[in-house]
Amino acid sequence: MDTQQRTGDALERAAKRLEEVEARASEAEARAARAERLAQLKTEEIERERRLREMLDRIAQAEQRASEAEQQARETVNRIAEGEPEEPVVEAKEPKPQEQPVAEPEEPEEPVAESAQPAAEPGPGGPHADVATPSSAAEGKINLNQATYDELRGLELSVTQTGRVLAHREQAGGFKSLDELDSIVGFPQAVLTELKRKLTI
Repeated sequence: MDTQQRTGDALERAAKRLEEVEARASEAEARAARAERLAQLKTEEIERERRLREMLDRIAQAEQRASEAEQQARETVNRIAEGEPEEPVVEAKEPKPQEQPVAEPEEPEEPVAESAQPAAEPGPGGPHADVATPSSAAEGKINLNQATYDELRGLELSVTQTGRVLAHREQAGGFKSLDELDSIVGFPQAVLTELKRKLTI
């Protein structure tokens, strides 16, 4: 009887022990599953954050390109508003003085000597020629308040510049001073300086 009782008690304790071990094993497996799930969620979160950063970088790059495009558009509009077509006229005007002095000095030197001989022949005509020079120089200047469209274009002004000069003259009722040209948009300083030499009021 004692042996059977001890055996029964041992079996009962073993059964309880088995239940405890199985319970701990189940709990450990549950914790492991939760840990694995958390690790998976963490990995997915890291991947989402990476994709989000890439997306934000692409958005920032797109915004920068859009900003640069808008800036270029504004600059283009400003150049058009300020009279961009006049720039090629200024650039085309600059080479002319450079080419003419280079081409003329070589050939005129010989004709100068030839023209000096006829000049010495008419003695009485010399004073008259000197007197005519200043008058012809004065006549060479164009009255800004009477200048026509073609005359202004003949001063190497662009179509836009000529139109602005005529519009200002019409609105102001005529120019009172050549310095009023400084207030007209689209005239570089070099163009104004050269233009004032050829005009009068």
